[in-house]
Amino acid sequence: MDMGLDQGWRDDASPVELLTVDDGLGDGGLGDDGRGAEERNELHFLAALCDELMRSLLAAGVLSRAQLNEVEAAVAKRVGHSPRSW
Repeated sequence: MDMGLDQGWRDDASPVELLTVDDGLGDGGLGDDGRGAEERNELHFLAALCDELMRSLLAAGVLSRAQLNEVEAAVAKRVGHSPRSW
């Protein structure tokens, strides 16, 4: 996924910031302009990857359920969504 400065993206933007860039499409930057579907696929992949990593951390005993809930709550607060429970 090429997000060069010529497209208005910052090279140091976080994934959350990439979701909230206003490109004038009125949909948070995920429009159907050719790159929208590719970006949605990338986001779904990253979300699934995070889920698998968190499940593995829980299964290996690296983090407790309470700790995973704390992580989820912190991320949910940061992006403005409701946290899921682990």
